[in-house]
Amino acid sequence: MKKFEIYNAKKLGVGSLSLVLSIIGIMFSFTYLGGDRPIGAIILNSIHIYGLTSFVSLVLFITSILIGNRYKNDLGAKQGKFLSIFIILLIASLTILSLMK
Repeated sequence: MKKFEIYNAKKLGVGSLSLVLSIIGIMFSFTYLGGDRPIGAIILNSIHIYGLTSFVSLVLFITSILIGNRYKNDLGAKQGKFLSIFIILLIASLTILSLMK
């Protein structure tokens, strides 16, 4: 029986934060807990910062893209980068569609 060996296994590193930051950005933007406010608004309101949920999530997505681009060989860096790009494009296209009405 042959053994399978992984030669180019990716390891955890700074680039792995890219996926984590994109998931936190999604939670900040889109996750609602039993109300009409996202989790990000609840967290920011608890530290007396109001109305910056979209800005904070955009900063998280851009940071995720930059980290994923810089540390390409780390585990989850590519997925985090592409997930953040997808979410930014989704938000931008939905914003444009809502402005066209």
